[in-house]
Amino acid sequence: MPALENPTHEAMCRDVAGGMSEWAAWLAAGYDPKNKNYRRHFKREEVVARIAELRDEFNEAAGIHLRYLQEKLLAIVTTDVTAFFEQRPYSTALRLKDPTTLPAHMRAAVSEMFVDRNGKIGVKLESKTNALDTLIKTIGGFAPDRVDARVLNMNAANLGEDGAPTDQARVRALSALLAKVRAKSEAV
Repeated sequence: MPALENPTHEAMCRDVAGGMSEWAAWLAAGYDPKNKNYRRHFKREEVVARIAELRDEFNEAAGIHLRYLQEKLLAIVTTDVTAFFEQRPYSTALRLKDPTTLPAHMRAAVSEMFVDRNGKIGVKLESKTNALDTLIKTIGGFAPDRVDARVLNMNAANLGEDGAPTDQARVRALSALLAKVRAKSEAV
C-alpha cells in the first residue's frame, strides 16, 4: 500500500505505528484538542491498513516479532521479587541468590543490582506498570490512568482502611487481566 495522499494523515499513521497514542498523534498533527473526530479518523479502513502495514514493515526491518516482545513484557510483569532471594542456612535472614543461577526471564526483569552503604545487596526490577501498559497496547488495548473500583469488583472486603484496594484485590485483578492478555496473545 502506498503512503496516504494526505501527508498529515500519513504522519499520524507513522506516529501511531511507532507507538504514539492516537490522541497524541492527532494533537501532534496540529488538530484542535476540542475536536474529538480522531476516533472516527483512526477507524477508517485505509488508516487502519496503513498503520498495520507500517508496523509490519518496522517489525520485519528490525527482525522483531510481536510475540517475542509480548513474552518479554509478560516476563517483567509476572516476575516476583521474592524469587530473587533465599533463606540463609540456620537463620531467618534472606540473601540474594546468585544471579547467574536465575532463569533468563527473571534476569531480563532486573533493572539494576546494587550494594547499599551497609554492604547489603539489593535488586531493582523494571517497572511492572510500564511493562503492563506496553503489553496491553501490543494487543490493541489501552491501560487506563485510573481504574474504576467497580471494574475490579471492589467491595468493603477488598478495600483497606484507607479506602484503597488491598494487595490481594490488586493481585486478583492483575491475574484476571494477565489471563486476558495471555488468551489474546495465544490467539495471534
